[in-house]
Amino acid sequence: MKKYLFAYLLPALLLLGFMSVSLVACGDDEEDEESFVEDEVVKVDSKGKAKGDHTFVKIDDNNFYIDDFKYTVVNNGELELSGYNDYAILRGKKSIIKALEYDGRRMEVTSIGQRALAHCDEIRGLFIPSSVTRIGNGAFSECNALATINIPEGVTAIGDETFKRCQNLASINIPNKVTSIGKEAFSYCPLLTSINLPNGVTFIGEAAFQDCVCLKSMIIPNGVTSIGAKTFSGCVALTSISLPSSITSIGESAFWDCESLTTITIPDNVTTIALMAFSCCKGLTSVNIGKNVTTIGQAAFSDCSSLTTITIPNSVTTIGIGSFSGCSSVTSITIGSAVTTIDEGAFSSCPNLKDVYSYAKKVPAARDAFHNYSENDPNLSKATLHVLAASIEAYKAQYPWSEFGSIVVINE
Repeated sequence: MKKYLFAYLLPALLLLGFMSVSLVACGDDEEDEESFVEDEVVKVDSKGKAKGDHTFVKIDDNNFYIDDFKYTVVNNGELELSGYNDYAILRGKKSIIKALEYDGRRMEVTSIGQRALAHCDEIRGLFIPSSVTRIGNGAFSECNALATINIPEGVTAIGDETFKRCQNLASINIPNKVTSIGKEAFSYCPLLTSINLPNGVTFIGEAAFQDCVCLKSMIIPNGVTSIGAKTFSGCVALTSISLPSSITSIGESAFWDCESLTTITIPDNVTTIALMAFSCCKGLTSVNIGKNVTTIGQAAFSDCSSLTTITIPNSVTTIGIGSFSGCSSVTSITIGSAVTTIDEGAFSSCPNLKDVYSYAKKVPAARDAFHNYSENDPNLSKATLHVLAASIEAYKAQYPWSEFGSIVVINE
């Protein structure tokens, strides 16, 4: 009997276990009472014994363990936090020392090496001394318990994957001297709700904030020129973002599945909106496309199911495959005067389409632009096409424009 009961209970237990690690609560955790020791200098006597409560182990002339953190002598006799003792359990709040006095020398900790503390799963808090000016790529990646950390004022860059998969990191202050945020720097940090980027930031790497599912808002500093591929992909709680005039490109899937984003303004300096840049932004109700965009990429706004109107500016020449497919609430589309090509399925699965306004004097090549041959495609026989008087006969003679139920002259 017990055997069969367990067989029935096992799937339910597994499901509950899965839910416990999959669900994310966007909120503040309780602070523990443990405190940091700040900017501490560790002194080691001639016998190799550290003063106070510290432990000191000499590995060789250039490498030491201090409290199970590994420090390495680098240029000019400075120290780098380079790793940790694999056999130690680093738990709770820990402090990196500021300096070591040993063998007649004083050596300050000025850097944290590449992946130095990666996979330190039980460190909840970390104090970094004011002497540190450089933090290597992936330094704290997959520190799953890390909830509290300070970045010293002398640091100028957050490198690639620095905080990737820090699943308990809910907030962080980025110093004013930081100018770049590396690739995947904060990706998969599900508890981050907001990040204030300093005005001096000019570079944000690809996927820098990918799947930060609690991130609600972001102001991009003026000086950043590119929103790279997947930069905010999967940020499902993102409700607002400000893109400065300095932005010139928006990469592939940059805002994919930002389902809470309601409005977006594409700056005038942007010329291309890449593949799936805003795909699956289901809450998007308003899109203002900059006046210098020439190409709207494949599926750029696909499945933006809350959009009701689409306006293509006069600068655009090409509307890519499936650019606005699945925009099921769209009733009106305005096509700018420079459009020459509308690719397959650009406006497919838009069942509520009623009016299309085309200001292109020369009829755009648009074969199958409105059709993916599904039941959700617009019924053009019930829609109205509005065109310039000089072009009305040309539109009537060319597919798919000829499929519209009525073709009338635009009232200018």
